[in-house]
Amino acid sequence: LSEAAIRRKFGTDDGSNIIYDFCIIPNVGFLSNNDPLPTNTEVKLSFDRAVPSIALLSADDPTVTLEIKDCFAMTEYISSPSLRTYLDSIDNVPLRYEFEDCEVYTKSIPQGETNIRFDNLRGGNVPSHMFMGIIETAALNGDYTLSSTKFSPHNVSQMNITLNGNSVNGYPLNVQNERPVIPMSRFVDCTNQIQNVDSGATLNSIEFNYNWLWSHCFEAEETSRGWIGIDFKIDEAYDRPMTMVVWIISPTCLAIDKFHQIEKLNL
Repeated sequence: LSEAAIRRKFGTDDGSNIIYDFCIIPNVGFLSNNDPLPTNTEVKLSFDRAVPSIALLSADDPTVTLEIKDCFAMTEYISSPSLRTYLDSIDNVPLRYEFEDCEVYTKSIPQGETNIRFDNLRGGNVPSHMFMGIIETAALNGDYTLSSTKFSPHNVSQMNITLNGNSVNGYPLNVQNERPVIPMSRFVDCTNQIQNVDSGATLNSIEFNYNWLWSHCFEAEETSRGWIGIDFKIDEAYDRPMTMVVWIISPTCLAIDKFHQIEKLNL
């Protein structure tokens, strides 16, 4: 059976559409915080829809469209004396909801060059974590033959992350013949998954080759502010459009007072 035929086995065909029911259960609460909101307060979530060619592979019909209906989020909590005391404390001090803010940057990688440099990629407060991956540009723009989440080594032989022009702790990293052990070990350590797995399993070296992310955890930096840069070497210059995707993670919180005034704070 084709991939499309296998997927359709799990849907309902009404003659013109394939209908799927699904439920997504996140590992953590909204904004990575499980505390309930104050009384008479609501949070609004907004999403940008991607074109189907970004989410699907090997579609039989390249004109396929996706429509999401009856989508809603459902949360619940059980009231208790301690919880009511916590919510009543808003009369004295604002309630804080801590979460991790994520900034995403994309940069086109020059073709015909083997030494790639992106100085002053992002300035401001030093974040807590940073991840970077390289992917074909066509995959990000939408292609039924390419995966938009397949980040591979792509001939990188040396990776360097800098803060104010100086290499951060542990960098540059050198890789020979695209062997994943060192960057994979850094990724697992950076995400705090060594001997501390939340969802039953962690990446193995084969899986990492299709989810190859360079990572760094900013710790004990000499300054709390500065410019982050990236430079790397590749064994062979790219002959097709490639894109570097960077995720910057920063600890943040929302403070809500008894008048429902909201303030965003960098931690």
